[in-house]
Amino acid sequence: MKKELKIDKRTKAYKKQQKLNLQLQTTAKRIMENSTYGALDKALRYNEGKRNWSLVNWKSLEPMVEVLEYGAKKYTTIKNGVTISGADNWKKGLDKKQILDSMMRHLTSLIDGEDIDSESNLKHTGHLFCNLMFYNYFNK
Repeated sequence: MKKELKIDKRTKAYKKQQKLNLQLQTTAKRIMENSTYGALDKALRYNEGKRNWSLVNWKSLEPMVEVLEYGAKKYTTIKNGVTISGADNWKKGLDKKQILDSMMRHLTSLIDGEDIDSESNLKHTGHLFCNLMFYNYFNK
């Protein structure tokens, strides 16, 4: 008799757990059906027509950053004992023809098989990236 009671209790507990599982599954299904994003709703985002910056391979732009860092040091000046950073020197204005000339020098060096600029010891591609950025900056 005692064994039968134990079996009955286990059976009741098992049936109760099964019922709860079924309720959870039903609730989850209802949420999935009534939600655009599923059980784990996310905030709405309206990104249509906006730039998808995740398409850019940032590591490939590293040579450009190295050239910008080189230029920041190269064009840093000291006036009346005050150090003036050269970081944004290029933003003061550059002649478009000079930008294109610089691009062509670096491009022809690449075409001739030279990967590294002799003055900066940095990649010509980094100089090209910079010049393209400068050109686009001034041609908004």
